[in-house]
Amino acid sequence: MVTATGQNKTTGKSNASTSPSSQLQAPTGEPAENLEIAPEQPGYRPISSSVTAESLQRLPSQSLRIATFKNLQRSQGNHQAARIARQLRDTPPKPKQSPAAMIQRDLAFDPDWESTGLGNLFTWGGSQASADKAKEDYNKLFKPLEDLLVEMTSISQMKKSSITTRAKKVVDFIKAKQNKKTPVKWAEREQLKTDIELNLTEAKLIVTDYEKSRLENYTSQSDETGVALDQIGKKQPYLPDKIKVLQEEAANLSKLKQWDDADQKMKELSTLVKGVAKFKITYDSLIQKYKTATGDKDYAPTLIKSTWEAAVQSSKDGNPAGGLRELESIEKFITTVADSGLIKNVKTNYPTAHGKKDYCPGVLKDLRDALTTADTPKAWNIGLTNLKKVIDEVFELEKEVTALEDRANELSTEEDKEAILEKLEEFKTLAWKEMTKAKLVPIENSLQTYEVVELDITNPITTTHYKKSRQKITRKRLADIGLPVEETGKIQTVLNNIGKGKPDSYPDSWKWGEEYENRDNGLPVLGGALTYREYYVKPEKSSEGFGERRIVASSDGKKIYYTNNHYGSGNAATAFTCIKW
Repeated sequence: MVTATGQNKTTGKSNASTSPSSQLQAPTGEPAENLEIAPEQPGYRPISSSVTAESLQRLPSQSLRIATFKNLQRSQGNHQAARIARQLRDTPPKPKQSPAAMIQRDLAFDPDWESTGLGNLFTWGGSQASADKAKEDYNKLFKPLEDLLVEMTSISQMKKSSITTRAKKVVDFIKAKQNKKTPVKWAEREQLKTDIELNLTEAKLIVTDYEKSRLENYTSQSDETGVALDQIGKKQPYLPDKIKVLQEEAANLSKLKQWDDADQKMKELSTLVKGVAKFKITYDSLIQKYKTATGDKDYAPTLIKSTWEAAVQSSKDGNPAGGLRELESIEKFITTVADSGLIKNVKTNYPTAHGKKDYCPGVLKDLRDALTTADTPKAWNIGLTNLKKVIDEVFELEKEVTALEDRANELSTEEDKEAILEKLEEFKTLAWKEMTKAKLVPIENSLQTYEVVELDITNPITTTHYKKSRQKITRKRLADIGLPVEETGKIQTVLNNIGKGKPDSYPDSWKWGEEYENRDNGLPVLGGALTYREYYVKPEKSSEGFGERRIVASSDGKKIYYTNNHYGSGNAATAFTCIKW
């Protein structure tokens, strides 16, 4: 064995003349020590700096080539060994032989390190130290960039923008280097390092720009939602509690830079706010009518109030679309009740009608209560119409009975008066279904009989005239006589103008307010200074001249009579009808 001084340990003689390598220096510049330059192999030749890949491949066996390569590495250093290794890689292998592969395998490099694509990128020597140095360079330069691959891939797959384009280029660079299985050339090593450093810097800039972009997008969405909420109003009874929860969740996620989750919350928040905005439009358009429709609980359908409250609660619970559907379902109902032309009349007259105990039927309250249970606009309208009809009937009956009572009280015979009043009291005790105007007809007929007798008592006339008067005077209100509309209208014109002067359309020759002398005693004699006044009523056709229609009124206006047959001419059954008494 040869030592670093060139002395043979066995013979003790110097081998300087036969061992040129004895003067070789270690890579550090110090004299080599204990280098095994000559293994016991047949045909072994000392290693010199002139060894080439071709000369190494010409050695007779693989074991000799390995031993020689190791000696070359120990004696000449890593750079010389790397030179030979590169030549071996670049030299086309002989048939069925790959010296480079065999040498690399037998040099026992780290198998995990060798299997990675970039594992050999920085390998310039065949020693373990060289492999470790390559791994260290890889970890220092490429690993930080490779760690950003997932994030870069995620950014590159988002909606196309300048940032996604930049991220895709970095992703392509990383994947290309990961898939590279052959070492780069020595001359390309520095350029590769530069490329990695540039892509790492670019990746960091992309992350910064991306986060800035996402923050701006989040801020924009938050501001837009804030404006929408200001327009809705932050104290509305239908504002969902979930809005505040989503705002806080999105804000926390943005602080953690969990942008996708923050965006999802903002989208959910935006959808919710837009739904509330739509709910607000219908709510605002109906709120005043709703207050009108539900202003009096005795007439308002409970369905309107319960549905309205359910709609508001639905929106507050985070379902404004469901609440909107409920509002729309009662929109027509609310409008029907609020805009009803009858409801004001009914509300005004119901208390009065209900207070008339003699005529107030039990059905009156039942009909009003039915309004609160109505479940459709049609049902409510029908109920209201029926209620108004009954109220009107109560007033009409009261009016008829009161009129009969007044006439009865004018009778001078106490017995006759009591008979009529008793019958009217009996009428008041009838059930509502039986309390009809038809039941009043017999009472009125009896009253008229007593009134005819009263005429004879109050008028000093002959028995013949008494009989005539009894046949020719009735008492009815104008609307109850049953006259044609044309005739009723012309009578009403005269009644409206009594005391105001003759209408301009009347000829001067027509009597208007002149004294009626009652020569035939067809009317009761008035006492004191009272007189009768005569007024002409226009005939149906102008060709009839003065016609036969007349109104005769007492000068105090308390009694008015109408005749359409000129005071009973032509043997008419009735001469006068008392239309006001």
